[in-house]
Amino acid sequence: MNVTDVSDDQIPNPTGYDRLDLMFARQRQLMVRYKNIERRNSANYPDDYPVDLHSRPGQAILRDMAWRVVEELAESAEASREHPDTPHAIEELSDALHFLIELTLLAGLPYNKLISHPDDMPGHDMLDKYWGLNLAVNDFAWHYWGVTENLGCAMNCLRNKAWKDTHVLTDVEKFHVWLRRTWLAFMSLAHAHELDPDGLYRIYFKKAEVNAWRQKTKY
Repeated sequence: MNVTDVSDDQIPNPTGYDRLDLMFARQRQLMVRYKNIERRNSANYPDDYPVDLHSRPGQAILRDMAWRVVEELAESAEASREHPDTPHAIEELSDALHFLIELTLLAGLPYNKLISHPDDMPGHDMLDKYWGLNLAVNDFAWHYWGVTENLGCAMNCLRNKAWKDTHVLTDVEKFHVWLRRTWLAFMSLAHAHELDPDGLYRIYFKKAEVNAWRQKTKY
């Protein structure tokens, strides 16, 4: 099963709701079942979230999730080069979005705080506000690197590496700034792929249905 097998009537109607809020809510549902799957496969997954941003275990979980985002971005970038006339790059971009939302939930940054001052931006929901901030550049490599660089800078705020004995408190404000910048870069990448806010919403939920099917069937 893949996103082409998901019908439009399986996508929640966002009328009256913030689309990004609905996406975060759906990811929370997926996380409940993935927690058991990951633990069964010996992955390090927390009992609850957000994780402790100052602890080594919490930071290790965030780094793992950040790397998952990067892997999916790399798959999307490769697909955009090798198979430009297929939807594969967009599906991999949706995978990256799933992990980015999960990372943001684990980090404890609410969906409505991803823009520093959202009330000052146009648009009726958060996705519209992001598109109001977009600065489109028609260079896929530039956009993919932009997401990766900002995400790497966010992870670099987590200073308690496994090879260091000294414990350092996280500069939470700085970490949140880089995570917000990661989201801005991701939205600009989506725009470069000619996705509008509704298109990003739809591809997220189509892949969420695929993931739910995979959980159910033990894919």
